[in-house]
Amino acid sequence: ALAFNKDIRKLGVTSSGLTYMDKFREAITEVGNALGFVRMMRLGAMRYCSQATEFLPPREGSQGEEKTSFTARANGEEEDDLVVKCTEQVDSLMENLEAKSAETLDYLNLLVSVFSKELCNERFSHLQDFHIIVPAVTLNAIESLLKGKEKLSKRGVDSEATFSDDGFALGLAYLLQVLKQMKMFNDIHWFDAVRKHYTAEKEKLLASKQATRRSSLFSMSSTSEEEHNTQLLLARHEGHIEEFGFLEWTLRAANTFFHDRKK
Repeated sequence: ALAFNKDIRKLGVTSSGLTYMDKFREAITEVGNALGFVRMMRLGAMRYCSQATEFLPPREGSQGEEKTSFTARANGEEEDDLVVKCTEQVDSLMENLEAKSAETLDYLNLLVSVFSKELCNERFSHLQDFHIIVPAVTLNAIESLLKGKEKLSKRGVDSEATFSDDGFALGLAYLLQVLKQMKMFNDIHWFDAVRKHYTAEKEKLLASKQATRRSSLFSMSSTSEEEHNTQLLLARHEGHIEEFGFLEWTLRAANTFFHDRKK
């Protein structure tokens, strides 16, 4: 993944200094942000309907009686056509609120099923290996997030400063589900490999640090400088391990949105 990202950079960068992998990561993040917006609007509508129905009278009669209808009562008691039309509107609004609050349509899984039929045909056969590029793009996402956190801690306003990027994980989970490659990606054991790699790098740095201390007893200035550089590298490896752990769990959480509850 490291070598692949380096090779991608050789293809050139945009006027803003972004590589093709950066643009690819941004596209995945935009997909995730759009899905997050859909889910937020859906939950907002459900909350509104739920709160609105609290003020409605019970529609179901007791002991199997018919539903309460303002129109039926108005027809029997009122002769004014305007009053009857108003009661019809009230009944229509009540039925609409009840239907919306009880709606169980899962828009995220609906989007998966719609786009999966199109993207899994022969026309998009090049996407069959999408899971292979996921390690490289996740590494790019972590590098970008760490840079954003560093800029956030500095003074001044920077548009690239950030502390979280949940849209990337949601977009990645969605694309893997659409292309039916989540299992293939899991079989790579990418996050286990990442932890193993950075843990091994940390152990090498710690061993090197101990060796440097023993062999440089009389060169305090150089030892101090080397120790400072070693500490920076150790902190960077720790940051990678921590952020990859967050990404792994966020990806797993995002994947639960796309489980078909009907099965």
